[in-house]
Amino acid sequence: MKVCSIAEANGLGLSDSAVVGIFWTNESRDLEFQLRLCSGSEALLICYWFTNLRIDLDFKNLTESLTWEVRFARSNDEIWHVEFDFGGSPEGTITLNCNEVGFETKQCEQGVGQEGLQP
Repeated sequence: MKVCSIAEANGLGLSDSAVVGIFWTNESRDLEFQLRLCSGSEALLICYWFTNLRIDLDFKNLTESLTWEVRFARSNDEIWHVEFDFGGSPEGTITLNCNEVGFETKQCEQGVGQEGLQP
């Protein structure tokens, strides 16, 4: 689904999520963050036509990352600014700008394994 507003983005519930993968897609124009949400389900946060990516993380002896907060802002020219703050687990941030933000979750049926991402 396309995320249309800051309120909608803030309602995604991305705090306390683990970033388990980062993928450059669409001929490296888009960036996808594979997330394990605090509920245990999996999701993709998709940043379409991204620019200004900065990954500044120091894992030390950690083996995974857990978000403290994911912040969204929009400029007057409708460019999204996305910031993953890890609050020390690991130390650092991931920041980028993009033209659009999308969000997809994996849906699981009772008694069936995870079947794939659904828009």
